Amino acid sequence: MIIGIGGVSRSGKTTLANQLRNQLGINEVKIISQDDFTYPQSDLPIYNGIVDWEHPDGIDFSALKKTLIEQSKKYTHLIVEGFLIYHSLEIRSLIDFKIFITINKNTFLNRKAEDNRWGETPSSYISYIWDSYLKFGTIDNISIDLLLKGSEPFKVAAITREIVKRSKNNHS
Repeated sequence: MIIGIGGVSRSGKTTLANQLRNQLGINEVKIISQDDFTYPQSDLPIYNGIVDWEHPDGIDFSALKKTLIEQSKKYTHLIVEGFLIYHSLEIRSLIDFKIFITINKNTFLNRKAEDNRWGETPSSYISYIWDSYLKFGTIDNISIDLLLKGSEPFKVAAITREIVKRSKNNHS
């Protein structure tokens, strides 16, 4: 079963993926991050002189698709997470259980201001991240199985039960 977790940067996608992996069984679950499928930095689009990590043109969706297909044969549960995973129809069609995490703009701005993984991020680019999310990463007209609020604790046990239930139904 392939589980997708989408949402804006800093919404809690990786946190939830790790929590689900711990609940479902570390040896039974593989987490795949969309971020691992960005093209080389030299091939990425540029926004105001800054490398644009927030545009669909920066993601190698065909390599991501190939990896999802290959890895889904090796693991009981495969979790793919990233803010653009629902942008690609091909990727979206592979996902059996779609989760989306929402946060409001102020929560995003506050969390992003504390995020120094890649050094100082100009405020204009932080605003651009939010705008890119609204343009490319939202779920308008997409059927989502579970919508979560990233500002609240995740009910991981309940989510895990639903995944296990649906996984059993898919194999029946």
